[in-house]
Amino acid sequence: MNSNQEGTPLSSACPEGTVASRDEFCDLPARERRIKARQLARSVLPNCTETKLVMSMNVRSLREMLEKRGSLHAEPEIRRLAIMILRLMQDECPACFQDMQIVTGDDGREFVKVGKEA
Repeated sequence: MNSNQEGTPLSSACPEGTVASRDEFCDLPARERRIKARQLARSVLPNCTETKLVMSMNVRSLREMLEKRGSLHAEPEIRRLAIMILRLMQDECPACFQDMQIVTGDDGREFVKVGKEA
C-alpha cells in the first residue's frame, strides 16, 4: 500500500479527481504533477473551511459560470458547487436552464453539458 510519510494511505487524503497513489503521481508528466499537487494542497489546507457566500448575477453570467465551472476540466470542489447550483436553478427557472444537463462520465464523475448534445 502506498502511503505518505505519516503512514496514512494517500487515497484517503485525495479528493475526487486526484491521483490515488504515489506511483500514479510519479508517472504523470511534470505539468500534470504540479496541477494535481496544487489541487490536493487546496483540498487539505486550512483554507478549505466552510465559507458562506451571497451572490448576485444575471442569467447570462450564471449560465457562463455553470458551463465553465461545471465542466470536467474544473476543480472537483467548484464542479460540485456548480452542479448543486444548476440543480437549484433548474427547479427555480427551468426555461432558462433547459439546455443544460448534469451528465455522469465513464469514470463516474458528474459534469455539466450544454447545448444540443446535452
